[in-house]
Amino acid sequence: MGASIKNFIAEISAGGVTKTNQYVVTFTKLPLTVKPSDYGIDSNALAYRIQRVTLPSRQMKPIMQKSVFRELRPMPVGYNTLDDVTMQIVLSSDLKERKFFLAWQNRIFNEGGTPAYIDTIVGDLQVATIGDRGDQATHIFEGCWPMMVGDIELSAESTELSMMNVVWQYKNWYMSDDKEWRDKMKSYSDGRASAIGSGVSGIGKDEVLGKGA
Repeated sequence: MGASIKNFIAEISAGGVTKTNQYVVTFTKLPLTVKPSDYGIDSNALAYRIQRVTLPSRQMKPIMQKSVFRELRPMPVGYNTLDDVTMQIVLSSDLKERKFFLAWQNRIFNEGGTPAYIDTIVGDLQVATIGDRGDQATHIFEGCWPMMVGDIELSAESTELSMMNVVWQYKNWYMSDDKEWRDKMKSYSDGRASAIGSGVSGIGKDEVLGKGA
């Protein structure tokens, strides 16, 4: 039976909605090798110039496997390559935002052809969406670096604001609600804890976190 208008309105009223213009971008960590303050930028105020953010999708990678009935079916084996994060930034009159991100890239791979150690040139950022009831959901991106500093389109026929895209690569992303589960899995992968006998292959994550019966 199809949903009635009354039930639809009740669900939207009860759960609220998230609007695309209600978000906050925060740089929680920046590399020590390049500081926004050196270019006249307040890292907290930079968030007000971020006109648009594209949050990435996440897709699992399957392989085809034959079942006992001989038909092929996809089986998950991991994740595909993580999608980029793209930001559109409104530029200041002196283009200091562009200067900052270009300087960041110069620290990553200088003009002499020498790459930097990865841990010295990455930062972390968070994108928080805010629902119409004040609920907040946060996407956390670790190990970010600006892969592309975009072009600036100029035109004698336009008086629009100048904007620039910055495309980010990163090591990993997760939502803040997943942090406890993620930290537990990380402790297994880096050898700080053993997964043997802890229920990793159990039905749900509660067993792994020690919350099962």
